[in-house]
Amino acid sequence: MTNLPRISIIIPTRNRASYLKRGLDKIIESDYPKLEIIVMDGASTDDTVQIIKSYGNRITKWISEQDAGEYAALNKGIMWSTGDYIMHFTDDDVLIPSSLRLVGEFAANNGDVDIIFAQVNLWRTINGVPTQYGVTKYLDADALRPSRYFRTSAGPPTQGAFVNRRLYERIGLHALDYVLSDYEFWARAIKFEAKCALLPIIVADYHYTGENTVLLKAKQIRRDHIRIASTYGTKIDKIYVILTTTLIGVLTNFSHAIGFHPLRWWVNIKVMMMQKKPLN
Repeated sequence: MTNLPRISIIIPTRNRASYLKRGLDKIIESDYPKLEIIVMDGASTDDTVQIIKSYGNRITKWISEQDAGEYAALNKGIMWSTGDYIMHFTDDDVLIPSSLRLVGEFAANNGDVDIIFAQVNLWRTINGVPTQYGVTKYLDADALRPSRYFRTSAGPPTQGAFVNRRLYERIGLHALDYVLSDYEFWARAIKFEAKCALLPIIVADYHYTGENTVLLKAKQIRRDHIRIASTYGTKIDKIYVILTTTLIGVLTNFSHAIGFHPLRWWVNIKVMMMQKKPLN
């Protein structure tokens, strides 16, 4: 297929050299003919720059400089990029190289789509052994409608999203005052009636490391959910989000006070279940 779109993968990073190399190795394995790789390093003090340089011209563009955080770096990368579709890739996750061609072919045949949401494998390393404990299942088109978005989940997986450049031109770049700015961007896009497609293929591996933003900044994320629901949702959405996030906050604070970590417990349970039952 000669009309494949150009895909830009943008990777903000800082002091995560080992994770970054793992991710870059897999991206470079891809046989996708129109691929652009952009690394936005926030002035790392580890081996990040040396690793980036080791790839030579296989990395299209990169910079190492002080920035205002992940989403400021991402926005600059978007403005640098030349792709028709843009993928924000986190430095501790891993692309499935063969998936890009499937995404590109889908995009080539569906030129009116603003965001392609694909699926992501979920992994955790236990005693040095990587173990898969699930797969995202964001495949219900109704969940991407304004009337459902705030009442279904925390949003589609960032690692599986491909955004058409024209959507950024239409509704703007990522906001810088949220921890999970992608969640706000999806809500904004849906509010402005972006056309979203759900693609039932696995495009990446999400690695639960204990250093993920969702774990480290949980309180601020709960506050962000309320702000975003207030901005883009209905009054019922806001009430629903306030009640659920408040309940989660109370339960989380109590459980942490007694030394119990619900998310880690849930992941461990999922891991044990998947060890007993093969993934379909």
